[in-house]
Amino acid sequence: MELNSPLYVVWEVTLDCNARCIHCYSDARFGQDALYWPREAALDVIDQLADAGVMILALSGGEVLLHPDWKALVARGVERGMRVTLATNGLAVDREVASYLRDVGVWNVSVSIDGARAETHDRIRRMQGLFDAACRAVKLLTAEGVRVTVNFTPMRANFTEAAAVVELARDLGAEKINLTEYVYLSRGGLALMLRPEQLKGVLEEWIAAGERHKGEIEVDWHDCRVALLLQGEEAGRYRGCGAGYTHCRITASGDVTPCVVLPTVVGNLRDARFKDLWRTAPELARIRSRDNITEGNCSDCRHKERCGGCRAVSHAYYGHPYGGDPTCWIVPEGVRA
Repeated sequence: MELNSPLYVVWEVTLDCNARCIHCYSDARFGQDALYWPREAALDVIDQLADAGVMILALSGGEVLLHPDWKALVARGVERGMRVTLATNGLAVDREVASYLRDVGVWNVSVSIDGARAETHDRIRRMQGLFDAACRAVKLLTAEGVRVTVNFTPMRANFTEAAAVVELARDLGAEKINLTEYVYLSRGGLALMLRPEQLKGVLEEWIAAGERHKGEIEVDWHDCRVALLLQGEEAGRYRGCGAGYTHCRITASGDVTPCVVLPTVVGNLRDARFKDLWRTAPELARIRSRDNITEGNCSDCRHKERCGGCRAVSHAYYGHPYGGDPTCWIVPEGVRA
């Protein structure tokens, strides 16, 4: 099925940040010079997404709440009928912010928690006290009636705490917890990357946690390889990697890429309208067809259609998104990852 528009778009509205995370995918910087679209131009981007039929607008960064016009951006997205969500590390969340998000009708707020202990989380985000601030933000938002998702990114520095983070998110009152993949295109490099058997173990643990805590908290993931582990009807509904198909990213400079962690640029919104890029960009057409995966373990894998391997990992390993996925534990006989 070909989509006329992505289901959701992640827009990095700023690279300015108030933390120094070792694994940042957008290369945001503490106290970085602001890179903002002029207010009217930014509102026009939101109008373009709504006109294209985008269902979910995810505002990201950097830290969204440092953007001087973040309230106007949220309000415009809601006004145009999109489900608006924003990501935050929690430092800038207070009762006034939480009340505004409730009143304006934001659909979801994602708060990042990358460890079940303050020591782990604060070390990863290089900001002492950030764990307490993130936990406080989750509790404050939920108390104000805002739907909260906790985001957890498993790396070598924290993957053993995955199950405990699910329980923490539940205890804090979050409605959902989401596993977000670490890809070594970010500033953390290869040193943080899980080995294939470690990644498989975390995903199995995550799926089991979802069953164990069913009815208490929704357990979700952004990892195409989960399709290899799911059973029954759920496995049949899963398409795996959705880069350039179900979603895409807009960077702070206006570049459009197929995925949050895939840097392949398909066009820029300063040069073309979003709808035109989504429907006509040659690179998007190419990445949507898995017939173009011609190298490595994904090329001849029997799961290529329902998984597809992570295209960002392929880019990190091969320099382009059409190779194999060396972080996957499945390697067909006679094929090198």
